[in-house]
Amino acid sequence: MSALEIEALRLAEGRTAILDGLDLRVAPREYLAILGPSGCGKTTLLRAIAGLVRPSEGRIVLDGEVLCDGQRGTHLPPERRAVGFVFQHQALWPHLDARATLRFALRHGARLRGRAAEQRIDELLADVQLAHCAAKAPGQMSGGERQRLSIARALARAPRILLLDEPLGPLDANLRRDLEELLHALHQKLGLVTLHVTHDRDEAFHGNGRAAILRAGRVLQVGTRAEFLAHPADPFVSSFLGTT
Repeated sequence: MSALEIEALRLAEGRTAILDGLDLRVAPREYLAILGPSGCGKTTLLRAIAGLVRPSEGRIVLDGEVLCDGQRGTHLPPERRAVGFVFQHQALWPHLDARATLRFALRHGARLRGRAAEQRIDELLADVQLAHCAAKAPGQMSGGERQRLSIARALARAPRILLLDEPLGPLDANLRRDLEELLHALHQKLGLVTLHVTHDRDEAFHGNGRAAILRAGRVLQVGTRAEFLAHPADPFVSSFLGTT
């Protein structure tokens, strides 16, 4: 059984196909990396799942609920999809400190207020190891702290799926490793289906996990590093992973 099912997804900008009949299945509780060259549709795929763009064809089904169906004209708005999205460039509100950022997210996402909201904020800050920054605005935080706040904000609405668009990209090597470990620890704790767009091969196969390799708007192959090495779907997969 798949938690996320994507069938024949198509989306174009003008005459250029960004997603070109893309198919993907993601198991419950799976952490799946999304790999591929620039312009292959990785970020657009996340945006389509989140409802930020509207595919012209195909279906996206999450936990049995149809999020979009091009044939039937179904397209749930983002606020009804229970999706958490962590953007590469954070997109934090500069005038709000960490507590206020999460309070706003809870009010408009999970619809929590008062004492229940404050307790949830404490939990979120602890989960991302950011309690010491509760009263800090983004401009007073390091890059790693800002990204931790972005993750906490994405989790505030109790999502069914977490979408990560190169969340480690802006960080230096040490911060990347720390945040990578945090993301996988959160995944183990929460069990959310997680899609993680990255250009880093080592990051993609963390802990012998699986990755999907995209090219020209399609999924070429899904598997572990060992599976890609032993049975690449085509020469591009081998060359992209540097195995030829």
